Amino acid sequence: MSDIKRISIGILAVLLLMHLGVAIPALAHAKVVQITPADGTLLDRASPDVQLWFSESVVPEFSTIHILDTTGHTLALTHVRYAGSDQQSLLATLPTDKALPDGVYSLTWSVLARDGHYTRGYSVFGIGTATLMHPATNPDSESDLAPPPAEVLFRGLTYGLLAGLIGSLGVLGLVQANLNQARQRLRRYALICGGALMATSVLWLFWHANGLGESDGDQARWVTLLWPLLTQTEWGQLWLVRFGLMLAVSVILRVATNMRWANWVVLLLVVALCLAQAAIGHAAGLFGQTALSIASAALHILCAGLWMGGLAALTINIPPWQLHDNAALGIWKRFSQLALIAVSVLLATGIYSTARQVQSVDALISTLYGRVLLAKILLMVGAGLLGLRNNRHLHPTFALWRRTSAPAAPAAPAAPAAPAAPAALAAPIGHSAWAELGLGICVIVATSLLTAISPARGPEFMAALPNNATRSQLAGDMLIQLTIKPNLPGQNLVVIDASSMRRPELAPIARVILRVANTERSLDTVSVDAIKISDARYQVGGNQLALAGPWQIAVVVRRKGLEDVTASFDWIVPSANIRPVLLSNQTWEAPLTSMAGALVVLALVLLALVTLHNRKTQPVPERPH
Repeated sequence: MSDIKRISIGILAVLLLMHLGVAIPALAHAKVVQITPADGTLLDRASPDVQLWFSESVVPEFSTIHILDTTGHTLALTHVRYAGSDQQSLLATLPTDKALPDGVYSLTWSVLARDGHYTRGYSVFGIGTATLMHPATNPDSESDLAPPPAEVLFRGLTYGLLAGLIGSLGVLGLVQANLNQARQRLRRYALICGGALMATSVLWLFWHANGLGESDGDQARWVTLLWPLLTQTEWGQLWLVRFGLMLAVSVILRVATNMRWANWVVLLLVVALCLAQAAIGHAAGLFGQTALSIASAALHILCAGLWMGGLAALTINIPPWQLHDNAALGIWKRFSQLALIAVSVLLATGIYSTARQVQSVDALISTLYGRVLLAKILLMVGAGLLGLRNNRHLHPTFALWRRTSAPAAPAAPAAPAAPAAPAALAAPIGHSAWAELGLGICVIVATSLLTAISPARGPEFMAALPNNATRSQLAGDMLIQLTIKPNLPGQNLVVIDASSMRRPELAPIARVILRVANTERSLDTVSVDAIKISDARYQVGGNQLALAGPWQIAVVVRRKGLEDVTASFDWIVPSANIRPVLLSNQTWEAPLTSMAGALVVLALVLLALVTLHNRKTQPVPERPH
């Protein structure tokens, strides 16, 4: 079995095992989903409490909530605490109505989610006869805010050094056992990347703790916040996991130099490291198919490291001017095949990530996240074209290149062109490799920006469906019509018309149940009995549809002596801050996911072609006489 095939099969097998057997917590930016008092409301008198609900678990010890009057004066609040057992809502006690006179106030919050990200925002409310001159705000409108430069720097160093570690180990697996000097250089390079990665992680931890101290108003106590940060947040817990994996890889590389089992152990540790890195990214915050999203993001990180990190390790440790040596030329050839497969997988996982993280074409072109993603795509296309150029130089007899460059009608059979001499490849490959590496560094910078800002998805990017407030469905013998007015976040009236299509009816309706569940947030399903208001008509009032976005609504009709009849409706509650249509706001998740699946098939085809090519070009050993 060739080195390329062995590495590829090992990576896919380990990722499959990790996907099936490892439970990873879902992490994301915790966003405000509801506030009491609501933004823009006018109260007769001050409520004793303020409560905020979030999409993810938060840490009250590192969270602050303040009330400011129109002069900017901060009013005192009691301690911030959990409002319930779900750890997704915070409660703070406000001053009494005597201490909070009539007027306009702003409620500001700075909340630390358990994934280590901060959510900041504000809302406005009035008391008494105050006039609200401030427009209603959108607590989730942080997607277009630029992240702190220090965070982008730490993320860029982390992804760059992780790619260097993965790439050096990948190239190390392509070097023959008898090339001791090259293997020692690559091993030393991997140790340097691993050590620098651990140092960057420690500095990032200190910077994060220092930021917590600044938000508390006591910058000097950041040292005392290190342990709570590591133990009380998923970001800190995963930091410990990642640091332990980095340390284990470094120790094995240092100690087990010639042990075969060490290669597989290091492979397992590196895949686990990619999964842990993906678990603190945007993929882990997606609701629905979270494990698949994390596995895809981990595979994306792994293949990016094999391509760009491997190119850096190869260019530095076995530079192109050594291509006059057949051993060095063989390593470059094997790496170019591995990079070709890695790029195919990168395309598939990148398209899948785009389908999950970007709502539509409009979201791609109108948000900071989308514009940075477009820049990253263009940079990767340029780097990929340079990589294909190098691949063609290194494999001039590869079937794919021959098929595209063969003459239309040859006059006579001609002998195959002799491959270029190894020395002649040094200049063109060297120039392309350094240019490709430069574009790769730009890709890492773009990646650090993407992981630091909010994705371009949410209710404000969704398309409002025609006749969205009324839907009908035939379930069994029952025709069920669902009407929701005004179909906006908050209080709604749900009217259900249910009638049997059979005459006479099989049995009278005994009960109608309405069940609603949000399909983008991990909220509990709400079940409510509908009230009968006339023959075949029922209604439910309340704030069950409190959030904008997609909902799954089920209407259950119960009749004595018969099985329940259920009609399910995919419903969209439009956002009050929905964005205007530029090109198209129709979701493209389904077609992009199909495209990603097709590219996975392409990657498998490339793997088969490379394996077949290696078998054909491998010299046949002479039989002993």
